[in-house]
Amino acid sequence: MTGLDLTPLRRRAGLLARLRTIGHHPRYVVGSTMTVLVLLGGIAATLVSLFVPEEIEWGGFFCGMMLLAMGAWLTFDILRNAGGGAPLEDFARVNDLDLTRSIAAPEYAGSLFRSGERVVEVSVRTRTMPLLEVGDSWPTAQVQIRLKSSGAVSVANPPASHGFLRVVLPAGELPPLPEFPVPWELDEALTALLGDYSLELRGRELTVMGEKSLPPPDPDTVAAAFHLAEALARYAESTMPPGARVASAAVPETQAMLRSSAGRQARHPLAIVAATLGILIVSSVGFAILMSILDDYPADDGAFMLVVSFFILAIGGSFALL
Repeated sequence: MTGLDLTPLRRRAGLLARLRTIGHHPRYVVGSTMTVLVLLGGIAATLVSLFVPEEIEWGGFFCGMMLLAMGAWLTFDILRNAGGGAPLEDFARVNDLDLTRSIAAPEYAGSLFRSGERVVEVSVRTRTMPLLEVGDSWPTAQVQIRLKSSGAVSVANPPASHGFLRVVLPAGELPPLPEFPVPWELDEALTALLGDYSLELRGRELTVMGEKSLPPPDPDTVAAAFHLAEALARYAESTMPPGARVASAAVPETQAMLRSSAGRQARHPLAIVAATLGILIVSSVGFAILMSILDDYPADDGAFMLVVSFFILAIGGSFALL
């Protein structure tokens, strides 16, 4: 796509812009909440070790310093990652694009969006026809947590971002997929950008779902993605009968589609913080009560291990649901 001003994507994001980005992404909100708790725990452990006992409790002091170091690194990492998404607001505003973040999109023609298996993590799209949208998607499947006999916890299906391209034509009906061979130049470019990809045609909408993440903040990636989406739109229009190629102004539902909401908005950040704290508090208190009840049972007892294992799985399942 020509004419895009990529300058905003090349600027460094400030602290306030990074904090706004964190608030727009539920995963960042959960991670930030946990990070603040780690920092508070480190501060509390350090101060108690230094000032409460008559002599300095060096074990508690070093434990507190370790928590502080972990919290500092997590804070740096979250702010660093959030810095990538912060310039998107300016980029979308300068280029008159719609910016979408952390929403479900069941009205999209792509089967993974329609079924709710994936949501739009972040994307930018044009406001004119043909509609071009590029971005990343995120899975909604519940994370499957496994507890090994050794006590180690692993994730069977770790979630990952997958890039996508979406093209909506002004009118007409796209042909069936067997009659829509992608030219080798486009196929190679799509594979280089998205890895192994799937292509879906439904009505006048075309969806490309990739295997790799498509980080929209990268200027070169954005330019390449929009260029490919525009090339796909031109090729798709060339496969339609001449009578179906009408101007977007002649299609009554076009403007309604452009103005329509892209689905359910993400939860408010404060609600996510409250849910995270609630799970932590309930699980901590519940674990303390459980251990007091099981105090008379030996730690190597089968029933003891079974109950504790189920409790750990319940906590993991709660966070997976969150």
